[in-house]
Amino acid sequence: MSRSYKERFMLFACIYLVYSVFLTSESFGFGRSFMSRLLSNIAGGDGQVEDLTDKLEFVHITESGGGIVEKAAASVGVNWGACHFISLKDSIGCAEPDYEWSAPETGNFLMTSRWHTPPKDLLKGGMDKKENNPYIEKDLFTVVRNPYTRVLAEYHNKWSGCDDDECGNSERMNSWIMRKLSDLTMQRADYRARLENGEDATDIGCPTPLDGKHLTPQVDYVYNDEGQRLIKNVIHHEDLKSEFKALMKEHGLGKIMKIPSSTGQEKKELSFLNLQPETISMVNQFYLSDFQAFGYEMVEDFASDQHYSIRATATPCTEIGSDNVKECERDTKQSETSDGDDTNNDVIPIGLPHATTFLLGIFSDLSEQDALARERIRDTYLKESDELRVCSLNQYINQHQSSRGLWVPCRIPYVFIVAGDPQRPDEHLDDYPVSIDRSLVTNAPEEDDIIYLNISENDSHAGKARAYFKWAASIGEVFHIDFIGKAASSTLLDTTKLLHFLDMELPPAPLNRRMYGGETWGSKTTYFATKPFYFMSIDLANYVGQRKVGWEWVEAVDISRIIFSHPKPIKYVNCNPKLFWYDGLDTHQKWYDKWMNDMSNLPRSKSFIDTMGVCNELKEN
Repeated sequence: MSRSYKERFMLFACIYLVYSVFLTSESFGFGRSFMSRLLSNIAGGDGQVEDLTDKLEFVHITESGGGIVEKAAASVGVNWGACHFISLKDSIGCAEPDYEWSAPETGNFLMTSRWHTPPKDLLKGGMDKKENNPYIEKDLFTVVRNPYTRVLAEYHNKWSGCDDDECGNSERMNSWIMRKLSDLTMQRADYRARLENGEDATDIGCPTPLDGKHLTPQVDYVYNDEGQRLIKNVIHHEDLKSEFKALMKEHGLGKIMKIPSSTGQEKKELSFLNLQPETISMVNQFYLSDFQAFGYEMVEDFASDQHYSIRATATPCTEIGSDNVKECERDTKQSETSDGDDTNNDVIPIGLPHATTFLLGIFSDLSEQDALARERIRDTYLKESDELRVCSLNQYINQHQSSRGLWVPCRIPYVFIVAGDPQRPDEHLDDYPVSIDRSLVTNAPEEDDIIYLNISENDSHAGKARAYFKWAASIGEVFHIDFIGKAASSTLLDTTKLLHFLDMELPPAPLNRRMYGGETWGSKTTYFATKPFYFMSIDLANYVGQRKVGWEWVEAVDISRIIFSHPKPIKYVNCNPKLFWYDGLDTHQKWYDKWMNDMSNLPRSKSFIDTMGVCNELKEN
């Protein structure tokens, strides 16, 4: 064989080998072609680039972080949002547009900045085919944002926001926001009226800000006019990085796309804390459905001592009605939020509100007997608790204040409740402070985990309990506590099982409405949760603290009668008395016998009501 022939033979053999191995083989165990693997590797993840546009499509709400999402997609050659319609190679890095679009000569809600037009309006405008609407037959997702920070972002927007030398002035910011929302309210009303009169949406001229959809309520994107959900996947600007990762994983896209650590936005001197009460009132009114549908908290004012969390406290509504959005059914789906490189392990997953918090008030007094009881409690179930999840109320408040409510690992803050002034009435019915400082209490022990109520001690009726719930409701609203519990000093708790009970049975705000529970007993007038341990949601704590029964009997009965006087239904939680506690342990020996020998036996039995015991007691009385 000649040398030239050998060289030609080897060349053809190599070409054939490359073809057979890389272009036709399902080799290396990947179960897909070489080109698919190559595209996937270029994308930087474990999914296929061509699958992205088949699985997900992004709906860009203004000033919610959408540009960052578009940039992340563009980095792997995928068009989302504005990239479908215009070339943004310098700012976003988009590929060439894949939809035809040209800016209208005059402002138009449907066609101006089409990537910001709500899906329902595109459909109403006749764009119901894949060829003219990127949302058709796609699994949609969007990013929503707290309305207070969103209006600030709109104010700072370099294209449509403040554009003069006074933009750093708080008065200028508040007047701008109020004027824009007032203008938009009238523009939206006029636009709806013209549609109802039969005008074509493509022919209706719109002024700014209506045409660019800036400041448009977010519910207009996520729901249609009947309140049905159009966008299945809703993530939050406040946790954009972690929730975006979770969404990618949920759809099998792994680490194909990552949100940049920095959004590239300059830090502004003004924040939502500079919003004035009049501006807040207008924001609350204009974005009421946004606050309620997406679980963001509304306030009347940002007082200097108030610690407001911009994060949502509830998942989005599955659908909304015109009467009461706040009472809607909400998403319950849970998703993983981290792929191992996030440092914050307490980031709230998609579909989950914050973890339930429970203030545990342990009733005590200044007697020597109860001083010993406090020592037993600190030496047992408080000492052996998960120190990260169970803490003193002071520690909980410090966590809340230092992080502005953004990272509060403690879920069961506890405090001992003592009546501090023997010269005062034994219930709190006036305008004096509900609690007093330790320095004002005679012979007060040097113990930092006691709160002193501004009443005299009593154990015969509900006066002390009502004062406690009144005080607890006032601090609970500030520090985001969902439930208020009361335990006797002779009640021995298993806090690990209590935490499990919170996770399984007691929902966080805003789902924690009118809930009350404990061990059930009965009287001639009502059934009630017994005195050793019971709890209620914070709204009921506020209700109890502001009311008094016509006649008084005993604490548990009086509290129950107040609660069941509420005009709306009460959700009662019937608990087994040995679910996660033992009661009546008023001596050192009883307490430690249970602690050493019987805690592992909890829970002892299923919940039930001792109807025979109740009946016998009624006969005797």
